[in-house]
Parts: sequence; C-alpha cells; structure tokens
Amino acid sequence: MQLRLSCLARRLAPPVLAAAVLAAAPPPAAHAELKVCNQTLNLYNIAVGYFSGERFFTEGWWTLPANACVRPIKGDLDNQFYYFFAMDLYGNDATKGDKPFCANVNKSFRVPTPIADLDRPACWVRGYQQVNFQEIDTGGNATSWTVFVTQGGGGE
Repeated sequence: MQLRLSCLARRLAPPVLAAAVLAAAPPPAAHAELKVCNQTLNLYNIAVGYFSGERFFTEGWWTLPANACVRPIKGDLDNQFYYFFAMDLYGNDATKGDKPFCANVNKSFRVPTPIADLDRPACWVRGYQQVNFQEIDTGGNATSWTVFVTQGGGGE
C-alpha cells in the first residue's frame, strides 16, 4: 500500500504543481492601444492622426473588414486627442469628422505637419488631399481606447 501511494503521489505532483504555479501567476497585462472596430457589414480603410513631439502626423491605411478591429496605434496613448478617418471602397467618407488634415486617398501615407501649421494644412500644395478626421477625446489618462464605426457613419 505504501508503494502505491508513493507512485500515485509522483504522478500527481507535476500537474498539481503546475496548477499551483498558474494560479499564482499575475493576470496578463492589458494591451495599450488605439483600436478601431467595425460594427457594420462594410469594408473600410482607416487613417489616424496624432501628436508626436513638435509635429502632428496623419497616417494610413489600415484595412478594416466587416465586424473586425484594427490597432493603428500600439502602445500607451500619450495624448488626450487622437483623430481617425474611415473611407469605404468607393472613396466615400464614413466618418462625421470636422478636423481637416492631410491624407493620400490613393496609397499608404505618413504626413508630418508642424503643429504651428495645423490651422492651415495646405494639403494640395504638399501633394495630399484634405479630409475631415473625427476627433477622439480619451480624457487624457487612458492607456487604451476603442472607437466603433457604426452604420450611418461616424465613430462612437
């Protein structure tokens, strides 16, 4: 009987030990990011705008399939305000933004703009188109934020 308990104890020890280690492990860290989710059956292309140092950048494109999410900004959100623009396959604006920034609607882009020039972006002079981005107010202390593209346009 003594021998049987010893064998049983040796067989059970590794799984019991593994379970104890997993139970004591800290939960996985939350991802810091700006996430844009599509709550429609349409396919969109997404561009974002953000401040970095002494410049403002607009950047695109991320493909956003129906009922899916993309993460255009990974890492902590260091700014209170971010901006996004969504365009459908036909070039129609899918957001209800009112912040004019530069973008290239035909190919991938990353446009740096000095902060002093944001009130007059002069996109066409620089070889870009002016589109209206929607402002996202994260409250200033969020490390992650999710925006939803919904039927009828706009992000929430």
